[in-house]
Amino acid sequence: MEQNDKAEHDYSHHQRNPGPSKEALEEKSDKPASRLLQWVIIIAIVVLTIIIFWHYY
Repeated sequence: MEQNDKAEHDYSHHQRNPGPSKEALEEKSDKPASRLLQWVIIIAIVVLTIIIFWHYY
């Protein structure tokens, strides 16, 4: 496991400003799994709805 060399040592700074860093907010997502998961869930709900509707009616 890699060790993070940029460990935080200025704890009093974060007590004054506890929000996330600017880099964390502007970081680009190189693995957009959330969009894929969103579409998979939508498609699964539609398919299950069709199966349930077809089975009971």
